[in-house]
Amino acid sequence: MSPSDAASPPGFVYGIFISLFVFVSCFAVNQWLQYRQIGTWSDYLHGETVCITLSLVAKSMLAWQVSAGPSSGPADRRRICSPGDQRSTRARHCGETPLVEPTCVNHHDDGGRNLAGMTPDPSAFVYAAARTPFGRWGGALAGVRPDDLAALALTGVLAKAPGLDPAEVDEVVWGNANGAGEDNRNVGRMAVLLAGLPVSVPATTVNRLCGSSLDAVMIASRLLETGDAEVVIAGGVESMTRAPWVLPKPSRGFPAGDITAVSTTLGWRQVNERMPAEWTVSLGEANEQLAEALAIPRQRQDDFALASHRRAALAWEAGFYDELVVAVPGVELTRDESIRGDSSAESLAALRPVFRPGGTITAGNASPLNDGASAVLLGTRAAGDRLGLDPMARIAGRGSAAVEPQRFGIAPVAAAERALARAGISWGDVAAVELNEAFAVQSLACLDAWRIDPEILNVKGGAIAIGHPLGASGGRILGTLAHRLRESGERWGVAAICIGVGQGLAVVLENDNGSSGA
Repeated sequence: MSPSDAASPPGFVYGIFISLFVFVSCFAVNQWLQYRQIGTWSDYLHGETVCITLSLVAKSMLAWQVSAGPSSGPADRRRICSPGDQRSTRARHCGETPLVEPTCVNHHDDGGRNLAGMTPDPSAFVYAAARTPFGRWGGALAGVRPDDLAALALTGVLAKAPGLDPAEVDEVVWGNANGAGEDNRNVGRMAVLLAGLPVSVPATTVNRLCGSSLDAVMIASRLLETGDAEVVIAGGVESMTRAPWVLPKPSRGFPAGDITAVSTTLGWRQVNERMPAEWTVSLGEANEQLAEALAIPRQRQDDFALASHRRAALAWEAGFYDELVVAVPGVELTRDESIRGDSSAESLAALRPVFRPGGTITAGNASPLNDGASAVLLGTRAAGDRLGLDPMARIAGRGSAAVEPQRFGIAPVAAAERALARAGISWGDVAAVELNEAFAVQSLACLDAWRIDPEILNVKGGAIAIGHPLGASGGRILGTLAHRLRESGERWGVAAICIGVGQGLAVVLENDNGSSGA
């Protein structure tokens, strides 16, 4: 149905209404003249004929005018439709904050957004990524609140798009795992306000534990693909140092017994008694079980950890992270604090198992506790064209998976397979993989299941070296992957992450300018 066809029925109805109004008004005047005996009977009959004719003419003209809507002037449509770019202009220059904006299905002049006659690209693109350096637990970032870290990541990624008016950000989707301390009450919205974005920019906070910021990217990409937004910032934050202790609320005031404070830094807390015991083992014990089941020895885990530190140190020295990482004011931290470039096989072998006697997992082959934030700027193709930005990569596929809670380490296996299938490619097409290294054994389990070349995995270092601030890690691996694809010129990459309580997420990126193969 054409626009004119769609508009014809309301034009016809309005025409009938107006024509009846004209006829009744004219007829009333004619009757009054007759009542006052002004004129002859032939004059009265002639007057009624004129009334009928006028009403028909009014009906025809109004129906034609309404049904011919697309030919009306662009200024009229702009006034009716109130596109978002004009809303931001009014807000900047007039201080206007409209509570309810009218919508328009078929506007034609909107500052370059959704132009009529063009088929918009429904894809979501990554345009920029930024993160803070990741500080170790109790380290350089211990004095910085998580909402301030989040605000820094937001302003850092916005600085990479100087043509973007912050008022044009349609949504901020933020990840956070703990949310029990200074990151409470929707830390995404707090970050928007602290970063100085207009109060008109909405924000939400999502919690999928370790996968929160990758989940935020996935949600943002869906907003863009469905047309609900054109520019979205996704990211996440965690300060594991500043995660508070919490107390269970007593059933009555002043209980006689002791009350235990529970740390919210990591892992299970205040477990529901209905949960099977095998589900609620510690994260480390769950990975000891994985190492045992898959026969992944301690030395292989230590070798993997050593490679993570060396790769991360080399990437920093080569300047790879210079563009990605934004400084934290007032803090002397120039790179990720947990990296140990001087680590050795001997030093790792000397560490004692942490989670069970005779076990394989140590502080050296597991990710540390960290503080940090990450952010990713996503938008439609039209938004990038308008802002003069070239996309780094396209979100080509998404996948999520769930397994038994204690087997969470292998959940990325199925998540990545699903993301690849939705992207229409296979592992043979993939040239770069960023897998969050929660534990070396978990990463090796995924690597073995995927049967991919270890040389394409985490070549710029992983979480064992860089760190794992839970809510920020997904944004970190996606931003690193996008930069890797741009640097190498290769086409396909996968970002994947394991999640406590038995889940995994994965995203496939396509470098639009990449080579056709891997």
